[in-house]
Amino acid sequence: MQTNIGLARIADSTLSLVADGITGDFGSGANGSYNGFTAGHLRATNDITLIAGALSGRVLISDQFGVGNWGTNVDILNVTNIYVQNSIFIKGKAAAVVSVNGTNTPILNLKDTATLSWVITMGTNGEATATVSGGGSVYVDGVNVSNPNFKSGSDIIWTIGGTLTNVIPSLAIQTFNTLTYSGTNVTLDASLGNSQAANYKLSLTNATWMTVPTSMPTSPKMFYIWYQQPSTGTVTVGFTNNFHFPGGVVPTVDTNANAQTLLVFMTGPFTNNALNFMGIVPQIQ
Repeated sequence: MQTNIGLARIADSTLSLVADGITGDFGSGANGSYNGFTAGHLRATNDITLIAGALSGRVLISDQFGVGNWGTNVDILNVTNIYVQNSIFIKGKAAAVVSVNGTNTPILNLKDTATLSWVITMGTNGEATATVSGGGSVYVDGVNVSNPNFKSGSDIIWTIGGTLTNVIPSLAIQTFNTLTYSGTNVTLDASLGNSQAANYKLSLTNATWMTVPTSMPTSPKMFYIWYQQPSTGTVTVGFTNNFHFPGGVVPTVDTNANAQTLLVFMTGPFTNNALNFMGIVPQIQ
């Protein structure tokens, strides 16, 4: 017998070493047949390689039952599946066994996305499923909505966040709605603005008559009407009976040159087709 570190030359003989009961029977013949090998502990720095005979160069390997044979040492191993109970070590170093787009990763963390969901089956298998688009879990007033569509309105504006998954509500920005003349008549469209309030402006040019407002709501809503006199001033403003004033006394719009006046009205709970006077802010410069 000739031994080196991790290397044994064995002729037709039986190997018997007193080290936790290591024994071996290598049979006979130039092929160095392997009939059995049992060991309590066997540690080799390198491979145990056959160095003589027709199978010279083959390494000592064992099947799942512990039966050994001389197998071919290969540089590249192609397999369909490898099942690892613990870690894989190559030359004493832990190997990264997962590659994603050519990059090895020692720990793989599969995360759900907006289009893909991962589940673990059998304790070790990761299975991917496409995420169902359309909010099957979205409820509106207790009703399950399978394909919700958030629409912007006069009160709320909906926007989509940068990740395309977040829906962000915000209050709609209001504007001043310009009133126009039809002769001396001016008609206020009560449907403008939002559900809470509407703002209007009118540049006075001649004697003005505020006619019956259209699209009057039955819910509470405020109306802010801004008037501005021309550079000559003196323009008066009158109101139809659908505008209600305390004691029936109509306030006077400031008639000074370029003067601004704000009148505030509100719907009432008892008369749906009337606007009730709430106050005046005169002489706004």
